[in-house]
Amino acid sequence: MPLVAFNSHQLGAFNYIEKAREFEKLELKDDMNLAENEVPHYFKTVYIPDDKFLLIGGLERDSSKTSNRCFMIDDKGKLSTTNDMREPRQYFTVAIDYPSDLIYVIGGYNNYEGVLDSFETFSIRSRKWELCDDK
Repeated sequence: MPLVAFNSHQLGAFNYIEKAREFEKLELKDDMNLAENEVPHYFKTVYIPDDKFLLIGGLERDSSKTSNRCFMIDDKGKLSTTNDMREPRQYFTVAIDYPSDLIYVIGGYNNYEGVLDSFETFSIRSRKWELCDDK
């Protein structure tokens, strides 16, 4: 996992150079100006085995409302959109099941419902979200 995506108020991506044991800033290829206007603050980052990272949820930039939006960034710095989660979330837990090609997003909080007791899965292969029934 050579790429690391940091976020706070500005998105930054870095490649880790193992031999030198240091990070090198990766220039974003952001044709749609997503990094400055669209990517939420305080998202969670998950590695996807095809050398991409999934940027999930967080807080919307313009309204500080919880976000359901998701983005991808590849190892070359290309930033793109992908399917959104079913529910807006922040402060959630992420679990990854690579053999089953699933990413689990569990619980969290949003501005509309408060604390969430639901979870959803992201299919790595089909790039789709499914809200799961806990019963």
